[in-house]
Amino acid sequence: MIGGLGGFVLPIVFGLLNDMTGVWTSCFMALFGIVMVSLIWMHLSVRRIDRAAGRAMPAPPHWTCR
Repeated sequence: MIGGLGGFVLPIVFGLLNDMTGVWTSCFMALFGIVMVSLIWMHLSVRRIDRAAGRAMPAPPHWTCR
């Protein structure tokens, strides 16, 4: 259902962005925003699940140059 909703809403959003900005590549800016929001949301969700399961991520190792 979500895929169908995206297939219906995104072309309308792309057309509106093109009409408002006059730049046809503005749809890529909208896709970038959607991807970034999704990436941050997924990262926070996975971290919350790990904390709830008691699997905290270990601290990264301290790298030194020799």
